[in-house]
Amino acid sequence: MIALKRNSGNKFEPAEYRLVNKDGIELFKENSSAVQEIGLNYMCEWECKSGTGKDGICKFKDGESCQNNADCVSNVCNLANRCGEFKNIYCDDTTVPCNNERCVKPSSKGSGEKYYCVEECKSQRGDNNICNEELIIIWIRYSIFGVLIIIGGYFIWRKTFKKDITQLEKIRQIQEKELFTTNLKLANLLGQINKESEEKGKRIKQDYEREILRKKEIIKLLANTIEEIKVNLDKTRNDFNEKQKELDNRKKEQEKVEKEIIEREEKNTKSLENINREDRKIEKQLDELRKKRLKPYKNAQGYQVYRNESDREVLEHNNRLFHIWWYEKNSGDSVNISLWNVHHIDGDHLNNEYWNLIKIDKEKHLKKIHKLHKPWMSYKRGVEILIDENIELPKRIGHHLKNLEDDKS
Repeated sequence: MIALKRNSGNKFEPAEYRLVNKDGIELFKENSSAVQEIGLNYMCEWECKSGTGKDGICKFKDGESCQNNADCVSNVCNLANRCGEFKNIYCDDTTVPCNNERCVKPSSKGSGEKYYCVEECKSQRGDNNICNEELIIIWIRYSIFGVLIIIGGYFIWRKTFKKDITQLEKIRQIQEKELFTTNLKLANLLGQINKESEEKGKRIKQDYEREILRKKEIIKLLANTIEEIKVNLDKTRNDFNEKQKELDNRKKEQEKVEKEIIEREEKNTKSLENINREDRKIEKQLDELRKKRLKPYKNAQGYQVYRNESDREVLEHNNRLFHIWWYEKNSGDSVNISLWNVHHIDGDHLNNEYWNLIKIDKEKHLKKIHKLHKPWMSYKRGVEILIDENIELPKRIGHHLKNLEDDKS
């Protein structure tokens, strides 16, 4: 029998274990809720001291110390003796990461010992994973060897070559000179190695700093790009709101004029002269309205449109210029009318076929295409103008121009 209690998370966990017989007599009692060691079987995970397990066996979580793969829930005990993939955070202040696989203690191995990373060698030098001797030790060995040669030569001289003192002295001087030269070379070599090590460390530090600066510049560039996108979105939204307000104001003006016309018709029913006079005014106003907005009709693309004051087709259901809306629908590209215009290639503003439309920079469209060139009504001439202005042409325009030439031939 298991007695339960609520923990801090308002969940039930075992408070004690009791073993009773069929008569209800208590035979055994234990108060621990987590009693199973790693590698032992469990019924529920809270029995494990580690708090977790897998396949009915208590195991360590990722990041906890382990001895082999079977100790871990992830079945991975890395070379740093931690469960899960190796991470640099496993290395303490006395160790450094080695090949992103394990933590090693720097300058902990002497000459002839095997190493995983050269940082483990006291000499910071090695070949084939075997640490080399320190340069100072090599220098001392050669020095001792030279001293021993001098001492041996001295005793040989004393024993057998006393007569050749001058010759031995010359030999000794030569040996001392060679020893000095050797020591000088070793000292220079040691200084050069230390200098190269310092320069290598500086280069690594400079590369790291440059990489940090590059990442900061990228982050700054991304932030600026996001800010520009936000500004453009706000500007587009404001332009749309202004256009919508303008359309609403036009509708209100039209409704106001229509209301005034109706009121004047009602007042002028009393007098024929007034009626005739007001009829003329009404006819004049209606003519102006007809000029502003003609009766809707279906265009060549099968949509209900009307013509505006500039003789452009306008969609009846949303009051958008049809050639801009038709270009966006076919190309999938949105047109910001504050920056871009949709140009009719053959010069016919009522020819809204998709092959006759192209998106052009607004300033270039107004100040170069239409201002510098005389009006035209030819698709080929329109393409030549675009090429003269260095405007990149979509493939569909070239295909259509070729089809026109083929039809002529």
